[in-house]
Amino acid sequence: MAKEIKEKKPKSKLRKTLEWVFTGLFAALLLFFAGMNIYGNIAARDNYNVPSYFGYSILVVQTDSMEPEYKVNSTVIVKKVNFEEIELGDDLTFFWSEVNYPMTHRVSEIKTPEESGDGHYYFTTHGINKESSQCAGDCTYQTQTFSDNVVIGKVVGNSVFLGGVFNFLTQWYGLLILLLIPAGYLIVTSILDISRALKTDENGEVISANPSLKNKDEVLNNISEEDRKRLKEELLNQMLEEKGIKKDE
Repeated sequence: MAKEIKEKKPKSKLRKTLEWVFTGLFAALLLFFAGMNIYGNIAARDNYNVPSYFGYSILVVQTDSMEPEYKVNSTVIVKKVNFEEIELGDDLTFFWSEVNYPMTHRVSEIKTPEESGDGHYYFTTHGINKESSQCAGDCTYQTQTFSDNVVIGKVVGNSVFLGGVFNFLTQWYGLLILLLIPAGYLIVTSILDISRALKTDENGEVISANPSLKNKDEVLNNISEEDRKRLKEELLNQMLEEKGIKKDE
């Protein structure tokens, strides 16, 4: 029996498009996260170890002192602003040395440089939760007063959904899963391509996707005499039909 030579099917436009999209996505994610990580960490040196991206920082809420406005595990988006832009009722994020980490509370009092006499703004803040587990009750009576030196920025937005995403991506497994989505598609399709290319015939010989002339000659040499006669008969009938000649029965 003649060996069957399987020709490799060209990739569809959809598959080519998907491969380009996933390759580009994978490369873009790597470059984006690597670049943002480097940039944010450099900026954090002058921002009390809080990564900053073009004047904005994202922090995850750890305590309930600002609930119900900012829920635990949600995020606040903090922007660096000029101190004269800060008003009563704004929410400030600042580095509180007594606990050695950033804190976000509401401004209840402002002293201007003229009022302080030392050229600095001073802000007094407090929490808003009146039933806080952190404050053992009412956070509105626990205040913090600090100078503009420790101000990280003013809260300009918050999100529970973004908090979940941010928490997920800041974990090593979250970032790994995100990167493996496009990478996984490329790996699987590559394995399938290699598997198809290495399919073997009954004798364990690799079937070429683009057989050479030599392989074709070998196939013809292996055709039985009966198959040769049948092929000649079929070719002759085809030629006669194309010329409009009917073969005599």
